[in-house]
Amino acid sequence: LFVEGKDFQVLSRFARKMKRNQVANRSDFAVIPVEGFNPAKVRDFTQGMETTLGAKVLSGVIFDRDYRSSDECNKELAYLKKFTVFARIHERKELENFLFVPGPLRCAIERKLAEQNRRTGEKVVFAEDIDEILENVTAPMRHKIEARYLARRRPFEKIKTPSLDESTIDEKLMTEFDGLWQDRQKRFLIAPGKEVLAGLNTYLQNSYGITISASFIVDCFQNEEIPQEMTDLIEQIEEFRKVPIE
Repeated sequence: LFVEGKDFQVLSRFARKMKRNQVANRSDFAVIPVEGFNPAKVRDFTQGMETTLGAKVLSGVIFDRDYRSSDECNKELAYLKKFTVFARIHERKELENFLFVPGPLRCAIERKLAEQNRRTGEKVVFAEDIDEILENVTAPMRHKIEARYLARRRPFEKIKTPSLDESTIDEKLMTEFDGLWQDRQKRFLIAPGKEVLAGLNTYLQNSYGITISASFIVDCFQNEEIPQEMTDLIEQIEEFRKVPIE
């Protein structure tokens, strides 16, 4: 199973919450980290393994979306499915964006504060709005994210519609981005998850003297709070690991 990034831990934690312990423990499959969005590398690595082993290798791949459009993702998925058993591209920017659910975040913060209160004898209470904190954390990132969004999307849009000049493409993309940014929940899907989590922890450290890890947040999810996309992904990995090998 090829996974973009170096850490399968968040996926493992979600799998364990769903009682898919064999997925969490990587039973019947190996995880190979992939640096960046690189379908050709996955293809070449798979073909190299098949040549070396003299046998068919079953592979699956999970990539971050970054700022790719639905059309570009569909094009890449069609290519990936030519040589993989399954291929997924997240509907949100990256894996950490699955963590931005108010209930589990509040639970994680309150648990950490409770631990700290037991040590210090204080009675610090968290009474802030999670979405408002995330909105404040992401607000200074707007121009940097918009620049990345345009840079990522512009080349594909130009290939798709060569007759459009770049200023027209940019105007379309900027209008599209503005709509996503103004919608609080959509903003949390396109903002860089790792950076947002780091910003949230900076705020929590300065305000409450605590930090929360990605794994700790996942442990605070109730099953009904797990995003449907993550549930579908874990079930797809479960099916992948059971595919019979000839």
